[in-house]
Amino acid sequence: MFEKILIDPAALLRHRSAPFADERERYLQHCADFGAAPASLRSKSSGLLLLATRLGPDASAGVDLGRLREIGKERQSTRTGFSAERSLIDVGRPWLKFLGVVAQANHSSSGARSA
Repeated sequence: MFEKILIDPAALLRHRSAPFADERERYLQHCADFGAAPASLRSKSSGLLLLATRLGPDASAGVDLGRLREIGKERQSTRTGFSAERSLIDVGRPWLKFLGVVAQANHSSSGARSA
């Protein structure tokens, strides 16, 4: 899937070598199967790449919305506007749900935890 939406060899290498490459690619294929346009898939792939590099190795145990927000705030601090955080959550949450690793909210703390 990455080869279909990414033209730049350096971008392709970044996506292939980052964590959760197979999972990200499988989700993008799922989105394409349901009619997502190539431009939308490229946008999703960028957000997923950012998210994948910040989740940590224990993400398969579960990721709650609090952790997604933390990562979104990190992204927002490097960009202007609220939309950076929101767009990461809008891309990340469906991906994590697709993978079955969205954990229930933990009100005492946030971050990856077992489901």
